[in-house]
Amino acid sequence: MESYFFTSDLHIRTASDPACVWLEDKIKNTRPGDFVFLLGDVFDLWIGKSILKQFKFRKLLFEIKEATTRGVTVTYCEGNHDFGIAKAFSPLGVKLVTDSGDITTASGLKIYYAHGDLVDKADRNYLSYRARARALLNKPVFRWMPSWMIDAIAQYYKVKLTPPVIVPFQALPMERQRHVRNAFHEFAREKILNENYDLVVLGHCHDLTNISIKNPLNDKTGHYVNLGYWNADKLCLQITESDILLSP
Repeated sequence: MESYFFTSDLHIRTASDPACVWLEDKIKNTRPGDFVFLLGDVFDLWIGKSILKQFKFRKLLFEIKEATTRGVTVTYCEGNHDFGIAKAFSPLGVKLVTDSGDITTASGLKIYYAHGDLVDKADRNYLSYRARARALLNKPVFRWMPSWMIDAIAQYYKVKLTPPVIVPFQALPMERQRHVRNAFHEFAREKILNENYDLVVLGHCHDLTNISIKNPLNDKTGHYVNLGYWNADKLCLQITESDILLSP
């Protein structure tokens, strides 16, 4: 029976990062018919095709290619640290998703998945940056720009927009924690209650979550899972015919 594996927010920086080695091993051990979902911010920074990144992470990309060749379905949902990457990953047999997607498992579980960076509608500065950054990648000048130059520009804006050290969710100010958690919980609740999803899987906010949400209209219980921040939690979501588990 096939299994479904979800991970996000590994923020891999080098090929020797524990997160990179862990992901290589996870993908290497998949079987034909399995499903792998990479829900964004897998890399700490990968914008565009990036020949440099393809060389740097060639072992991980090799394992992904081997997996798709043997019949594993790999889906990459772009994040805010890794986007515009179709030219690097599509040749590996990877399905690219820019915003969100859904799937119904063989057992009938209806799953909604996304990176989650579009959830907080109050974060207008980020949403504006997101739209502008993706629009720039489609301009002719970026299509011909060498990888090292795109990487340098991306690094410049990353430094300006994000803290130098990624902190766990619990280290954020309490007011910020409450706002983000409420936004993500309400988003998941809406998907479960109004769109009849059985499971909502998100990343982005680094708030490791596994909760049940009961639908009073049909007495069904849905689940919301946030994959957290791998470097703090070291967990992924594994779904089999009988289990939905956050596991190492």
